[in-house]
Amino acid sequence: DLIVETGFRTIEQKCGSIYLNNKKTWLRGALLMQYLPPYNEVPINHNCPSTEQIAAQALMLKNMNGNLMRLHLLGYGTNDARYARICDRLGIMLIWTTRYIDSMETLVWDEPWSERDKFATQIKEVMNYPSIIMYEGSNEYHPEDLKVIDRIYDAFTEMADATDSSRLLSPCSALYYGAEWGCV
Repeated sequence: DLIVETGFRTIEQKCGSIYLNNKKTWLRGALLMQYLPPYNEVPINHNCPSTEQIAAQALMLKNMNGNLMRLHLLGYGTNDARYARICDRLGIMLIWTTRYIDSMETLVWDEPWSERDKFATQIKEVMNYPSIIMYEGSNEYHPEDLKVIDRIYDAFTEMADATDSSRLLSPCSALYYGAEWGCV
């Protein structure tokens, strides 16, 4: 027997709204921080959760009428395809990070993004999972120099678009520009 799971979806953002398969949708989600009981085993469960623990968290989200999970995992990111596989089956959307989530912060120096190709490789490993609707490049990085923010944005969007242009992108979970965003 051979089992092949597949799915298709389109995701886009227009004028402040999210459209899933051309239908406006609301993102109702939770941040997965991975503090799994028993709490004396958090260091183990944080890095090596069982499939049952991952499924239990996804089912808790479904039971709260949620449809989106943002992988945080204490800033370490993940490339564990079990998250995507389980969320595909349950109809949960994912904001995906990789193990290289904080590597973009090296762009504060005038050097190239040294982990760029590794980040792209990890995106390629999970890009066939339709539950992943967004790739996130960095977590809550707040440089004071707006030129650094521009470099992070440019480096991430160029890499992600070249790797998989079918997802929404969040170069950083919190980029603080003071400008207004217009609708096109």
